[in-house]
Amino acid sequence: MEKKGMMKAVVRDMKPGKGPYVAEIPIPKLLPNYVIVKMLACPVNISDEYSSNGQFEPTPYEPYVCGLEGAGIVAEVGEGVPKEIIGKKVSTCPMVVESKDQVGMWSQYARVPYSSCIILDDLRSCEDFCDLFINPLTILALINYAKERKAKTVVSMVALSSLGKSLLKVCAHENIDVIGVIRKESDLKTLLDLGAKYALNMESPDFEKQLKEIVAKTDTHVAFDPIGGDMPARLLRNMPDKSAVCAYGRLSGKQPDVSSIKAVSYTHLTLPTICSV
Repeated sequence: MEKKGMMKAVVRDMKPGKGPYVAEIPIPKLLPNYVIVKMLACPVNISDEYSSNGQFEPTPYEPYVCGLEGAGIVAEVGEGVPKEIIGKKVSTCPMVVESKDQVGMWSQYARVPYSSCIILDDLRSCEDFCDLFINPLTILALINYAKERKAKTVVSMVALSSLGKSLLKVCAHENIDVIGVIRKESDLKTLLDLGAKYALNMESPDFEKQLKEIVAKTDTHVAFDPIGGDMPARLLRNMPDKSAVCAYGRLSGKQPDVSSIKAVSYTHLTLPTICSV
């Protein structure tokens, strides 16, 4: 490993308001049941933005190496890990297992639990398979919740995001109709063409009126929201009794706030947080 045990990484420290920066830090030491991965590709998603700017809970170690998932080649393996995987390509996301010793993906070398790795065959590129975890697992959690509620139709906010478009495909596979919500009138046709049953513009003056009419007509009791702030409350106010909003993000920069609605209950899952009345 180059530079006498040092590597470059994108890090942030615990000082308020200090954003991420490139630093030279020691290559992480090997631990039992961990692997050192030479990183080759990483996605940049909204969860990375939150963590790299300190919007998630502070981590117990400093500096914090940014990057939640990625792919690369196994360079070293610790005790308890098969040596045969050295040199293999893997996709990994340490946050899927309980660990306090991982080193983030936006680095030349990451230390990750072996149990967080998916081995890629020679035909799979790291660039194409560096994002196997965060969006797919979020979609799986949302779909499973909708199926538990026996939902025939769901509301999907920010429906043309990368996750939103994938969610449309999975909902179609599961025979679940989607009321897609976006911000631009010009995108409504695109949303319908991609499979949404209904398309709404949240910037429209009568958005909440339209939403209320459609969810009443379709008997929709489940909504998916990555915006946070007061959006879950706005959705619940316009949905039938015993409805639930799966709040899986905070694009607004604010935590989901449903304090304005009486008799709201929270169910905290790994993914996502459920706000229901």
